[in-house]
Amino acid sequence: MPDEITVEDLLSNNYKSNPRNKLIAEFCKDLGLIEKYGSGIRRVLTAFKQYGLQPPIWMPMSGGINVTLIGANKDKVIEERNGTLNGTLNGTLNGTLNDTQKRVLTFIAENQGTNASIIITALSIPRDTLNKIIRSLINLKLIERKGSKKTGGYWIVESTVIR
Repeated sequence: MPDEITVEDLLSNNYKSNPRNKLIAEFCKDLGLIEKYGSGIRRVLTAFKQYGLQPPIWMPMSGGINVTLIGANKDKVIEERNGTLNGTLNGTLNGTLNDTQKRVLTFIAENQGTNASIIITALSIPRDTLNKIIRSLINLKLIERKGSKKTGGYWIVESTVIR
């Protein structure tokens, strides 16, 4: 993604589309794979709204954008996972987690594979606070980190917590 374009610009359609490789862009347009330059994000947002889906979460990442999509059956999955998760929290942990820890753990359970930036944005938690919570959840063996330690890493709830 060009440095001069922000995620906010993309979402508000406040930018000019400029394909990096004009030959490939023209080829794709000729094949009918591209309807109109620069209209894709707007069409995605319109389609999500039409189908009653939660809009994607857009986060800048390493010269590009990380887009998190949330499926249509999310409520059912959340309900099932929360039943197990809440049972674990209320039973096995016996109230050892504070409300913020529970919020973070629930968010990770609902969004397996999420990263710190998404958690910070979604839950409005300062980075330092999230780091402390993450350490405590790791120590309790409730979550584990997957992927790279510096970039591209993400969090999942331990399989022993959600069966």
